Amino acid sequence: MKHLKHINQFLKIDEQLFGADVRKFGETLFGKGDQKSSSSSDATPVKKSGTSQGEPIVTQKTEKAPESAKDLGSFGKFTQGEKPTSPLVVVYGGTDVGGRKSGVYMYDYFAGFNNRYNLFVANDHNVDGTGAYTAIQNKVGNYPSKKILYLFSGGYRPGKKLLKEVGAGEFDKIYLVDIWMGNQDVGSFYTNLAKENPDKVEYYYTSFGGNNSSATSSISSSVKTKLSQKENSHMKTNEDAVKSLSSYA
Repeated sequence: MKHLKHINQFLKIDEQLFGADVRKFGETLFGKGDQKSSSSSDATPVKKSGTSQGEPIVTQKTEKAPESAKDLGSFGKFTQGEKPTSPLVVVYGGTDVGGRKSGVYMYDYFAGFNNRYNLFVANDHNVDGTGAYTAIQNKVGNYPSKKILYLFSGGYRPGKKLLKEVGAGEFDKIYLVDIWMGNQDVGSFYTNLAKENPDKVEYYYTSFGGNNSSATSSISSSVKTKLSQKENSHMKTNEDAVKSLSSYA
C-alpha cells in the first residue's frame, strides 16, 4: 500500500506540473494508482460552504470563469471589486488539470467571493508575471487597501519573475500554495523569500508538491503561518489558503 501511495502521488504531481500526457505515460508504466485518492479537480462537482467576516464562502467546481470576470488582454481575467479600495488579489495558478487550465480551475476556490476583491486570475502558468501585473495596475491604480499575491503550484514561474522585478515589498501578503521548487534556482529563491519575509509569507503545502523536501522544510520553518494539508492533497491546499486569505482581507 505504501508503494501504491507513492505511485499515486507521482501521477498526481506530474499531471499538475507537466500536463495530462505525462500522467498517461506514468500510468502506462505504473498503472493508475489509487483511484479513491484522486485530486478534487477530478471529482464530481461539490459545493463547500464556510463563513468569514460574516459572508458565505463557496468552493465549487466550475467549467468557466464567472460572468463578472472580464478579459485583461491575453493575461487572464479580472473582476472589478465593489470599491476602488477593495483588496487586490493576484492569482497565478499551475498547469492544466483534468483538461482545465488554471484560469478556470482556480475559480473553484475564488468564484464564491463575487466582487469582494479586485481579483485577477491568470490564464495559465506561462503568463508574463510582470506584464500581467502592469496591466492590473492600470486597472486599479494605487487604490486597493491591500495587495495580495497568491501562487499555486506552477504559478511559481510568473510569481518568481514578478517578485524579482517588482519586489516582495509591493505586497502586503504572499501566499505560497504547494508551489513547485524542483530545481535549485527556484528552491533557493523561495527559501530566501520566506526567510526575508517571515510575517508576510504564508505557506500551505503537501509532502510532495514542492518536489524539494529541503526547500519545503526550510520555508515551513521560516514563516510564521504555515499548514501541512491534512489529507496530503495537492489541490486542497487551495482550500486551506483561501480560508486564511478570506480572514485576512
